[in-house]
Amino acid sequence: MKKITLYLTATLISICAHAQVFMGVPVSGTTSEFANELKLKGFVLSAESVPTLVVMTGKLGGESVELLIAGTPKNHMTAKMVVLYPKEETWYSLLGDYNKVKKIITEKYGEPDKGYEFFNDPYSLGDGYELQAVRLEKCFYLQVWHANEKFPNQTLAVRINKGLYVSLVYENDAMMLQKETEQKQIDESTY
Repeated sequence: MKKITLYLTATLISICAHAQVFMGVPVSGTTSEFANELKLKGFVLSAESVPTLVVMTGKLGGESVELLIAGTPKNHMTAKMVVLYPKEETWYSLLGDYNKVKKIITEKYGEPDKGYEFFNDPYSLGDGYELQAVRLEKCFYLQVWHANEKFPNQTLAVRINKGLYVSLVYENDAMMLQKETEQKQIDESTY
């Protein structure tokens, strides 16, 4: 048992050491530890924060953003971080935000592994109803980068959301699996 625990600890440390980096801070450790590192970068903790979901605000690339840091339910390890860019009022400003973030991530991580940029009927690009399509979830603009040899243990995504803002998602793949395991344990002991 001791050997298994030691092996799992070493594996976890190795996986966390290969977590992607946001503003020079690895997306790993507890949500509190990760948030404390981001405080040093100028982000401010929101009153709504709890150990499993930390909410922060601050500047990213000169732009005011909100950060959501989601942790595992038992150990509060950082599993996911979401950057929420400001809400936009026009399709072209929303598309501009999306293209800007997509370009930045593509330059660092390479071409996305999956990408979707389309409208569902009756909407189409250029019809003047793009924002309505976004609100009704008839607009799908999403790019996804999966873990690879150069950037293991990560999933990244850039998306236009129905709230008329762009989100950038960083997932620590190992901790997302841990989150599922911990939630399953909670559910099994509860129900």
